[in-house]
Amino acid sequence: MTLVIGEVPQEILSAYYRERFPYDFMVHMLTHGGVDPEGWSLAHREQGLCIATNFDDLMRRYQAPADAAEWRQLLGTNTRRLRKVDVGAVYYAPPAAIEAIREGRKLADMVARRELVFDVDLNDYRDVRFCCGSTATCCTACWPLAHAAAVLLDALLRADLQCTKVAWFFSGRRGLHCWVCDEKCALLTDERRSRLLLFIEGERSRLLAGGEPTASVERAARTLHASFERFVAQHRLFVDATRRAAFLGDLALPAAFVRTWEAAGEFTFASMTSICTAMLESRAERHHLARRRHVALEVLLKCFAPRLDAGVTRDRAHFIKLPFSVHPKTGFVCTPLTLDEVRTFVPERDALHVTRCDAARMATRIAVAERALLLDAVVVVDASAEDELNDE
Repeated sequence: MTLVIGEVPQEILSAYYRERFPYDFMVHMLTHGGVDPEGWSLAHREQGLCIATNFDDLMRRYQAPADAAEWRQLLGTNTRRLRKVDVGAVYYAPPAAIEAIREGRKLADMVARRELVFDVDLNDYRDVRFCCGSTATCCTACWPLAHAAAVLLDALLRADLQCTKVAWFFSGRRGLHCWVCDEKCALLTDERRSRLLLFIEGERSRLLAGGEPTASVERAARTLHASFERFVAQHRLFVDATRRAAFLGDLALPAAFVRTWEAAGEFTFASMTSICTAMLESRAERHHLARRRHVALEVLLKCFAPRLDAGVTRDRAHFIKLPFSVHPKTGFVCTPLTLDEVRTFVPERDALHVTRCDAARMATRIAVAERALLLDAVVVVDASAEDELNDE
């Protein structure tokens, strides 16, 4: 069957949610393996169904099936018009009752638990992304931005927050979603999530002010040097004078450093790193970098630091795409990836498309999520079942 990336016919979407969507596993994931049935009650977990109408798509909020059977029935009832499925927080009461009892309070104040989630969208890298621009696609030329964001954020989460249950998902279009399922993160307030975002996004500001880098970020960044060198060359960020000026503009690098680098005539990251090291080792030159000892890291982070959708992380009541749901604009399933798979990922080649979603591929992706989130395996598919999707 020829792979067609684009708007997905409704009958294909319907067949997927009827035959292939892993209801049992997703119940297992969203209830955190059943370790706290009350705290992670599926019946208190909000889902949003995007339903196609004659005029526009309509988001139907406050849906909360209690188990896999009810969930299958809910999606089955709406399958002829269902476009996408989002998932939100676990509330103190069934979601259908929230509006009646919140009494003017913010919706986030009604949240009992919510995983810490992050959204990396390559559309937010327009100043350094000269291949796909603002289009709804991504390619091998800009995907290193997503990989770098994942490497840096994953390192910080594990080393500085001591998180152990971290899973990465291809968004289905042009980015990545990160789910952190450690219990301590689920209880973070909106304010503390905002402070965490400020810490993550403040790395460049701290370096600009002469501070030292976060150790986990510095270690992770070293593993990205070769990738950054290739990215800079492919997008002509340094050799093109206009792009170089725009890229370096807000970094306010020491003038002596920039003059030395430009005079060398080798517009590469390796040359920049070498000159930085040489200046720091020279008694006559080191004063130029007295308060900017990590300019090479600053340059790398200007491009590779994760650019996050703040609302997704900060607002506990915010929706995010349900793992294993289908992006209706591309046909790709929102599936988990290891960091190594993220590194080599090519959407057209590696993403799980709804028309190629057989039992074996689903089982492989589910196993990735189980390992990342430290979940016990759950039987979710029958590998011998007839693959209806491939017969469409």
